[in-house]
Amino acid sequence: MGINANLGVISILFHPLKLVLLSLAVFWSTPPARSCAFAAIPLTLLDTEISGMKPMKARVALTLFAHAILVVTSAQAQTPTQQDADALSRLAGAWRVVKVGVRPAPVQALVENDPEDMGAVLDIAPERLSWRPGKGAAFTDVCESPRLAADGSIGCAKGAFGYAGAKLKVIGSRIRLDWYDNAILTLKRQ
Repeated sequence: MGINANLGVISILFHPLKLVLLSLAVFWSTPPARSCAFAAIPLTLLDTEISGMKPMKARVALTLFAHAILVVTSAQAQTPTQQDADALSRLAGAWRVVKVGVRPAPVQALVENDPEDMGAVLDIAPERLSWRPGKGAAFTDVCESPRLAADGSIGCAKGAFGYAGAKLKVIGSRIRLDWYDNAILTLKRQ
């Protein structure tokens, strides 16, 4: 792609109305499209003068634009949906760990039905996931405004709950929760 084509892309980005329309298109696109939205902008643009802008100003403007889009889209991703609230409302209450399974791994920090994890109590509410204080050091995570993805992945607007990619799934009248140290916790409503 030549410099002239690059300047055409930049002129689209810096025209105010086109910039707003591009922002809205990225905002309402699917997550994979959001992450690739700026992949089409060649890196040579960063060193090209744009409508009289010096390269550093162009870099700053493009960076601010990219950050604004990322802030808006991450805020959208952090907003709990009514479906999340409904799913969590159905699970609301206290849940006790009744079984600890361990995924195979070369090094294990836990054993089946590890006494450190057995009996821990998880409080579930649409606004928060939190463990009751107890003896286990692995039960201090607190998740504000939790979201449950269709695959059971847990997201938090604030805080954290388990390792990245941990899943919470309802199986019959119990919950299966992936936890630290390759643990698979089974919880039963109290």
